[in-house]
Amino acid sequence: MLRFLSCFLIIGLCLSACQPAPAPIGWSTLDPEHSPPPSAYGGVAYDNVSGKAILFGGITMETWLDETWTWDGRDWEQLTPANHPPAREKPGMAYDEVRKRIVLFGGTTQDTLFNDTWEWDGSDWHQLDPAHRPPARCCHAMAYDNVSQGILLYGGWDSGTNTFLNDTWLWDGTDWAELSCCDAPQMSGHAMVTFSNQEEIIAMMTADWGTWSWNGIQWRNLRQPGPPSRSSGWFAYDSDNHRAIFFGGHKDDQFLNDTWVFDGIGWSELSLLTQPPPRYGHIMFYDTRRQTTILFGGVGTGKENWTLGDTWELNLPKDLDDIAVTPTAQP
Repeated sequence: MLRFLSCFLIIGLCLSACQPAPAPIGWSTLDPEHSPPPSAYGGVAYDNVSGKAILFGGITMETWLDETWTWDGRDWEQLTPANHPPAREKPGMAYDEVRKRIVLFGGTTQDTLFNDTWEWDGSDWHQLDPAHRPPARCCHAMAYDNVSQGILLYGGWDSGTNTFLNDTWLWDGTDWAELSCCDAPQMSGHAMVTFSNQEEIIAMMTADWGTWSWNGIQWRNLRQPGPPSRSSGWFAYDSDNHRAIFFGGHKDDQFLNDTWVFDGIGWSELSLLTQPPPRYGHIMFYDTRRQTTILFGGVGTGKENWTLGDTWELNLPKDLDDIAVTPTAQP
C-alpha cells in the first residue's frame, strides 16, 4: 500500500511540475521557438473551435508578406497551403462563427488596392467570386455580427482617391451586401470586436470619434470617455470575462503603449507594472487556451521606425478593481 501511495505521490508531483506556470498579472514577453518575421499590419483572426489564431500578410522593412502563420497557444508555425492571397498589408479578417471559416477582404501594397474575398478552411485558402463586393480599400475593420450571423465590414481608406470611407457591408457566406442603415463617421485605422454576450459589435474609432456600437441594425455613438484619439491600435475580445482589451496605436508622431479595457458599458485604463514598448500596426487576439491576450509585432520607435517581431501576453484577473483607473479622456 505504501508503495502505491508513493507512486501516486510521485506521479502527482510530476504532473504538477509539468503544468506551465501561471502567467504573472500584466504584460510579459513570450519566447516561442518559432516566430513570424518582424512585421506590421498583418491580418489576424482566432478560431475558437480549433483554438488557433491565423495570421496572414503584413509588411516588413523590405517587402509585403504573403505568409500564413498559426499560433497554437505555445508556438508560431508557418503553414504552406496550396493556395493563398497575394501579399498585402492592412487587410480585414474575421472568424465566421456559423460557417467555421476565416474571411479575409481587401488590403494594399504600394501599387495595388484589393477588393478580393478569401476564406481559410483550416488547411487552405480559397478565393471566392461573389456577385457583389465592397469597393477596394485598406485599413478597414471586420467582425462577426451575431444578429445577422454574417461578417460586418466597416470603413477604411481608398488610397487611389485618398478617400476615407464610412460604408457598412455584410458578408453572408455567399455574397456581400451594402447596408444603408445609418450615418456613421468616415473611419480608417480603427478596430472592432464582437461582444458575444451582448449581441453587438463595439468599434473603437480613430481621431476624436470615440466608441460606437453596432446592434445588428444601426450604429450608435456610446459617448463614453475612453482612450485618447489615435489610429492603428488593436482590440481583442476576452470571451471568458466578456470584455475587450485595447492597446497602443499612434497619434501623429506619438507612439502609444497604454492598455484599456471596455466592459460593454464603459472604459478603464489599466495601471500595469510592465507594458510592451510603444507601437502601432500590431496584431492582437484572445487565446482561449491560455486565457490571455496575445500581441505580436507592429511598428516601434527608435532612430527610425522599425517593424517588431516580439510576442507578448497579457494576463488579467477577473476583478480589475485594483488595477483599473477611471478614464479622463473625453468621448
